[in-house]
Amino acid sequence: TMRYFLLVVITSLLSGCSYFRSDSTDSADPTVQSKPKIKVEVQGVDGALADNIKAHLTLSQKYCDIPKAYLKALRRSALDEVPEALAAYGFYAATFDVSLDTAGDCPVTKVTVSDLGRETKFTAVDISIMGEAKNDEAFMKVVNAIKLRAGDPLKHGNYQKAKQTLSSIAAERGYFDAKITQSRLEVDPSKAEAKAIIKFESGERYQIGEITINQEPALISEELIQRYFPKQNNRAYTAETMNGLNNALLQSNYFASVDARPDLGARAANTVPVSVDLKPRARHSFSASAGMSTNEGIRGRLNYLNRRLNRAGHRGVLDGRASFIAQSGSMEYLIPRANPRAEWLTLQAGVRRESVDSFDTVETTGSISETKLRPFGWLETRYLRLSNQEFDIASQSDNSLFLIPGLRWTRTTADDELYPTKGAKYTVEIRGAAETLLSDTSFLRATVAAHWIRQLPIRSRIHLRAAFGGTWVDDFFELPPSERFFTGGDTTIRGYEFEELGPEDAAGEVIGGTYLGLLSFEYEQPFTQNWSGAAFVDAGNAFGGEGSSTGMKLGVGVGIRWRSPVGPIRADLAHPIDGNQTIRFHLRIGPDL
Repeated sequence: TMRYFLLVVITSLLSGCSYFRSDSTDSADPTVQSKPKIKVEVQGVDGALADNIKAHLTLSQKYCDIPKAYLKALRRSALDEVPEALAAYGFYAATFDVSLDTAGDCPVTKVTVSDLGRETKFTAVDISIMGEAKNDEAFMKVVNAIKLRAGDPLKHGNYQKAKQTLSSIAAERGYFDAKITQSRLEVDPSKAEAKAIIKFESGERYQIGEITINQEPALISEELIQRYFPKQNNRAYTAETMNGLNNALLQSNYFASVDARPDLGARAANTVPVSVDLKPRARHSFSASAGMSTNEGIRGRLNYLNRRLNRAGHRGVLDGRASFIAQSGSMEYLIPRANPRAEWLTLQAGVRRESVDSFDTVETTGSISETKLRPFGWLETRYLRLSNQEFDIASQSDNSLFLIPGLRWTRTTADDELYPTKGAKYTVEIRGAAETLLSDTSFLRATVAAHWIRQLPIRSRIHLRAAFGGTWVDDFFELPPSERFFTGGDTTIRGYEFEELGPEDAAGEVIGGTYLGLLSFEYEQPFTQNWSGAAFVDAGNAFGGEGSSTGMKLGVGVGIRWRSPVGPIRADLAHPIDGNQTIRFHLRIGPDL
């Protein structure tokens, strides 16, 4: 009998060793990896608890051909693994059973939890922040959001995550000497109570110190590159600042690659040096593009860019565009200003011809403009434009000369550049001219426009657009087409041709107006990942001036939207509500905002 017992034990050990050896080589054998594994069924609990039990069981990682002797040993291990899995969620007194069903081709492990027992909850949580971070609002906002409160169920993962969060936000906000000085989790299973203590010493916050710029080769002045960095009075280190710097230098269009990083090993006296490695882009860039819209028909563009005319980062641009209704050519000279991320001085000259049903015009312009970044993300453009236009409107042919100073403010916010689910664009512009200053008549013109996008449940979006404008002028007929208001087309009132709406003269010819009012509502509902349908209503018109009002115009319709690789494409069928039976097709390609 003793010899038989020893033979069984030795056989079991050898088969177990053979199985361990098989496991160690199986991971490198793709044919073995496809073998079925032991199934684990959990009853009595579901969701995260059931998933955690399965994750803890060694049995769930074994293949179906496991030797039965080893299978029974793993079943005994499971009796210790299940309590560990439940304790991670605060259940220390659960009643359960682990059984094995070996009747089929593959064993099945069944874990039955008959009683979870009392859920352990925190009776006290003490998270203490010491050092400079306790006065850091952004740091404390994250601390206050940590899901660890008295009365909360004990979840060991939340306790560990709280410590990780403190360390992560400290590193992101420049507290490089931060450390957890005390962490203790006290659990009394008999009372189902837990206490947590975390003491965190942040130390002082580091500032961005010496900046070392490495260019290969050095083609842009270091003084210009330094202007992309935060101002000297806002040099507290954050990971967001470093990411923003990398993005800004890449978007400057001067550099093909950017690597801006802190040298943590060289930090001293609460400053951390930053190293920036740059590789330039090619100096010359040529591009050609083609597109289509119902406003312009087929359109094309040729563009030449000289990214660096000199070490100061000045640029030159030649641009030519052509479509069925408009052709233009222009040249620009651009000079970066104090904040080159957004501020530029631009000298421009060009000529443009436009021919639509309402008018024909040829305009020659020369201008100087400067952009300036204002508070709350507003971008201000100040300009002075000299414009000469030859135009035909209805029975009028004329030539006008204007010296036009103007101010324009724009602000765009979007959570996605091409397809925002939350975004808005606002534009406000004021411009005018005086007869005493090289202009054929005096006028003042103001416009306000807004486009607002929000996502609703089931991934639907709404678009709200509005535009209003007014012109005050001494002699209306001296105004060229660019200073009168017209409307209609795929970006204003769909259902009508481009700029065919406005006040009319005695012969019924559209001559434009001095006021503008537009409102639009669109509902968009996706039906696949990249396709969606839309329904819309547009209303408004141009009013005032020397013509007769044509009244409020209304267009309604439906459309299809495609999120193409090159950006959103919108195709609409629109019908005017004014007795006209025309159904007009509109097509537009480009970003929503």
